[in-house]
Amino acid sequence: MREFLLLATSAAVIGAGDVSDIPFANYVVQGGAFTVLVWVLWHLLTKTLPSQRKDFTRTLDAMATRYDGWEQTRHDDSEKLDTTLRKLSEHCARHTAGSHHDRSKGGE
Repeated sequence: MREFLLLATSAAVIGAGDVSDIPFANYVVQGGAFTVLVWVLWHLLTKTLPSQRKDFTRTLDAMATRYDGWEQTRHDDSEKLDTTLRKLSEHCARHTAGSHHDRSKGGE
């Protein structure tokens, strides 16, 4: 693969000069440029994008796991708060039911 890339790069370097006098030189230069383009596309489609997609998917999975953990914690805290408020409500109901005094009369 390196030899292929070296050949393509050499063709591109040769193409940087004026090669219009050399027969078939333009074809070699265009072929080298095309070869480099094909190699870049191949590398992008077979190496770079799959690797980035794999990393992105791994990151999304980690975020989903953290969210599920946070959601469970929030649910547990909500249940604890609900239980505490019910106990407080029952406690207040018991104490106010036994006290029938009128506060407007000064607690008599």
